[in-house]
Amino acid sequence: SCPSGKTVTSGSGTNLQDCEWGPCRPGMFFDSDSGCRDCPADSYSNGEYVTSCTSCPSGKTVTSGSGGNLEDCEWVCNRGSYFNEDEICVHCELGGFADLGSTTLDSCSNRQ
Repeated sequence: SCPSGKTVTSGSGTNLQDCEWGPCRPGMFFDSDSGCRDCPADSYSNGEYVTSCTSCPSGKTVTSGSGGNLEDCEWVCNRGSYFNEDEICVHCELGGFADLGSTTLDSCSNRQ
């Protein structure tokens, strides 16, 4: 049988050299030496045999290996801000604090 990550077309493989890297799943890129590898954080790929990943637009993020297309990149607000219903980052009022990636005004709390 072929090593992990490699395949052979049914009926055409007679030895290990016939094994080839299979297409990558979305969120991965193809490396000719090691096969499929996760895209780094903040980048995406539709998979198959693409050899590099595309960066998310500035201010958007996606976790490593999970971005299959641009829509998977999500806005992230800095600490002290939250993502409002108008899809923009808004600063908490004076004295308020919100963790990285907060999504509601309720995320802003007053630290005593």
